[in-house]
Amino acid sequence: MKLTEKRFKYTFFTSIFVGLAAHLFALTNVLQNYDNISQTPVGVGTGVTSGRWVIELLSQLHIKYGVNYNIPMVNGLIAIFLLSVSVCLIIDVLNIQSVPLCCVFAGIFISFPVVTSSMFFMYVVEYNSLAAFLAVLAVWVARKYHWIGLVGGTLCLAVSLGIYQAYLPMTASLFVILLLKEVLSGKSRWLTVLCRGVLDLFTMILGFAAYYGCMKWNLAKHGAELSDYQGINNMGNISLRSLPGLLKRAVGDIVKMPFIDYYGISSTVVVRIAIVILAIISFVGIVYLLWAKKARVSLILECILLCMIFPLAVNGITIMCSESEIYTMMVYGSVFIFLVPVMVMDLIVQNADVKINKLSRRKLYLYGRNSVAALLILVTVQYVWLSNGNYMAMYYNTEQTKAYLSSMLTQVRMTEGFNTSLSWAFIGKVSDETFHNQWKDSNKFHYGGNGVTEEKPLVNYYSRKSWFWHYMGYVPNLVDNDQVKELRKDPYVKNMPCYPDYGSIAIYKDTVIIKLSD
Repeated sequence: MKLTEKRFKYTFFTSIFVGLAAHLFALTNVLQNYDNISQTPVGVGTGVTSGRWVIELLSQLHIKYGVNYNIPMVNGLIAIFLLSVSVCLIIDVLNIQSVPLCCVFAGIFISFPVVTSSMFFMYVVEYNSLAAFLAVLAVWVARKYHWIGLVGGTLCLAVSLGIYQAYLPMTASLFVILLLKEVLSGKSRWLTVLCRGVLDLFTMILGFAAYYGCMKWNLAKHGAELSDYQGINNMGNISLRSLPGLLKRAVGDIVKMPFIDYYGISSTVVVRIAIVILAIISFVGIVYLLWAKKARVSLILECILLCMIFPLAVNGITIMCSESEIYTMMVYGSVFIFLVPVMVMDLIVQNADVKINKLSRRKLYLYGRNSVAALLILVTVQYVWLSNGNYMAMYYNTEQTKAYLSSMLTQVRMTEGFNTSLSWAFIGKVSDETFHNQWKDSNKFHYGGNGVTEEKPLVNYYSRKSWFWHYMGYVPNLVDNDQVKELRKDPYVKNMPCYPDYGSIAIYKDTVIIKLSD
């Protein structure tokens, strides 16, 4: 891989440019969701108990050297850089020669909704991007260095999973596309492709085994167990009875993508239409290459099999997390549906030995390439727009939450008998009908994790105390859950009105009572 090659330079700088267009708002503003506020000014979130043993190691380094500050500009730029290098690795391992196609895929890769969703968790975005980079690097190393690459690919994948498990489908999808390209190029026998596929699968199995072994060792070292939050302790535990349904769902979600909103990726009509047209172009291109190469039945069957496996690889997160909620940040593997038409169009012109008039081939390539490039540019523009819309929604949500809790603190301080030594008790959850974010009503700006479209507002999350701490400089001492349960049964508290009505805040039993709901 020569970094000075034109295609790599253009790909890298296109990714940087589009990345800034899509994410600069997040880099230059402090946008909060339910987790980000609690990991300010430092923190990396849950580690080994979530199976993220590499995060645990990194957090220990940060405690020692004090480097992990939640600084949007720094964290965001590191993330964009890592993803820009990742897309160059993808272009190299697939040997995509067309500079325009390299650039348009770079735009998709960096503006993809998953990247935006990752930016919502700014305190850990650089590590999630490192996980994506390593997931791609695992394929690059495995394919570039063959048997020696098996070890390197295994290690890269194990570390990637140790940072964020949801990017395993990226590795699987890229392997499938590489196998598909080998079939379509006609330069490999069916048995060679099969053996390579087995080796790719073996690399992923070894990578997962290495990750699992390291995770178990770290759990034992810390005397911890996997958390049951979102079914993390059951990740990958699949019964034979449920497998057919999971496979059907994994394939069905990808097939239905043009007709549904797939975790924000197909949330607009423009993107859905583009996906349909790109799928048609890919299909026609694949059939054309098989026909022009006069592929044998064995290779045609392999091609069909790989096309059937591809949706499973792309949406493998559905199978991995059968018992947990899936949201936008977890589906980065689906970005590779936009890579297939790029690979197919580029392969058409690379095959100089195709038995067809060269001028006709050139025309077909130009029409196909230009159509793919135009559609991907259109999708990129949509994603840049959607990213900025999501960031705007988060901005107003942050401001409203801050204002709401600031007003609450003012009222607490004005309550008769208040002093700073009193503990606070929040009774119930905020159910104030006058407290509403209009961005919540949008059916476009709802990427998972933005804290706007969730069922409950940010004021009702576990991180409520952090808002008082960071924005008001006040740290209330909260009573424990058992005391809250006892107070909730108290007749005096039961008769109190709900916030923000007058009388919903009171000093009772040497405690600040804030009744949010019955």
